[in-house]
Amino acid sequence: MGLFKKYRLSHGLMIADCLIAATAMGLRIPLATKNCRDFFFIDGLTLERYR
Repeated sequence: MGLFKKYRLSHGLMIADCLIAATAMGLRIPLATKNCRDFFFIDGLTLERYR
């Protein structure tokens, strides 16, 4: 199931955030972000807090 379809209603995932998360997951790299609350619920996505 796609990220957008899975999380858009339950968590309000926006299409741009979906594309960012999918890119990080596809490249198997952690996503560095200051806004972890937009991504923390995505299974399989590794987050790295950017300060």
